[in-house]
Amino acid sequence: MTSGKKLINNKSVYESEEIAFKEKLAYGLGDGATAFAAISVASFSMFYFTDYIGINATILGAILFFSRFFDAATNVIMGHFVDKTTSKHGKARPWVLWTIIPFAITLVLTFSIPTGWGEMATLVYIAVIVNVYFIAYTASNIPYGTLGSLISRNQNVRSDLNILRMISYFAMSIILGAITMPLVEMFGGKTISWTYVMILYAIAMSLVFLFTFRNTKERVQSAADAKEQENLSFGRSLKLVLTNKYWIILFFIILFAWSLLFMLNNVNVYYAEHILNNAKYVGALNTFFTGGLLVGFLTISFVIKRFGRRRTIIIGLIALIASSLLMLFDSTSLVLIGISSVIRGLGFSPIMGTAYAMLADVIDYGEWKNGLRNEGLTFAGGTFATTVGTGAASGGVGLFLGANGYISSMGATQPAAVYDAITFLFILAPAVLGVLLIILFYFYDLDTFYSKIVNDIRKRATFKN
Repeated sequence: MTSGKKLINNKSVYESEEIAFKEKLAYGLGDGATAFAAISVASFSMFYFTDYIGINATILGAILFFSRFFDAATNVIMGHFVDKTTSKHGKARPWVLWTIIPFAITLVLTFSIPTGWGEMATLVYIAVIVNVYFIAYTASNIPYGTLGSLISRNQNVRSDLNILRMISYFAMSIILGAITMPLVEMFGGKTISWTYVMILYAIAMSLVFLFTFRNTKERVQSAADAKEQENLSFGRSLKLVLTNKYWIILFFIILFAWSLLFMLNNVNVYYAEHILNNAKYVGALNTFFTGGLLVGFLTISFVIKRFGRRRTIIIGLIALIASSLLMLFDSTSLVLIGISSVIRGLGFSPIMGTAYAMLADVIDYGEWKNGLRNEGLTFAGGTFATTVGTGAASGGVGLFLGANGYISSMGATQPAAVYDAITFLFILAPAVLGVLLIILFYFYDLDTFYSKIVNDIRKRATFKN
């Protein structure tokens, strides 16, 4: 059905339409706006809390770890809010506007921890403000992600939107990785300097989000569903997800992949400060890895057409493992670390660039197997995996460093075990995760019969009509 929309060559108007590049760019830049907060918190908040505020790394790691589980739960709730929203601006787009100010304020507050308080009071403040930040982040990011599916039904348009989104986010991560520490030093290199930097970031983020809101439009409307689809309860939908074996496999794939990504974001600053002996090198480390990732994003579609998605991802993971182990030859050489990081980024790009496309395949598999679609809960499960993965990475880094005796004081000489721990997290842990991902992809063979799934679903639709 086409919900009353005119048909053109068996496709609805929405399926055949194109949109202006300005709108595609406006949507893509939205994830660049998100990066101002996401990269700042993922890459620098722990360093700020431990080395500038003096918080114990072990306790801090526990706070961040459990905060991400709370964040994961709010993802599902926020998705429900978006589905129930009706306004003149649509269902997802208004949230992009409504959350601009709260998101900006919570970013600044995260890097404005009061000094002179007792340890317990400071820990309570951090626990509260970090969780409030994650609520604001979720309230902005879930609707923003949903907006991409509401701009157009055209698959090529959606691909363009997602490619621009990834390029925008990771390009901004390079920029932020390169300029954050110099900006902090430019403002005096003190605790308050972080607040000044985040005020600048919050202003820039807000302006970009406003541009995204003003220059995008929701066009896609829900088609009428079958009675059974309409009566699909939350409990039954959840059961369908949890009994979808490919969703289970993909859940762990996404969890390990995002753990790897955000672990590197957290460890980079420690590796630059304590192994390379220059905190300013964090920008270079981010640039090496993310530069390789961006090049991979620009070329990955051609490689996938030649070798297939699953094989391309496995080849990339092998490159990631090999380049990580290459760093062991001289873990203090910025040149070797740089070359290896570029290769590591290239190797990581296939899985990073296609994870959500695989989620769409899993939805089709569920429809093929059960005769019902449950996109919302399936995608919420994918987001849940990314949130848990980032939480495990951010919290796990703190717990691991704390367990090895990390001293939370700027300029402190660390125990020998801490240097070994940082080296393990930066070099060996990504290789271990790469091996685990390859094992999971051995069982993820959906690509081998996906064409049959598509053909069978089309036959059912034809027969029904």
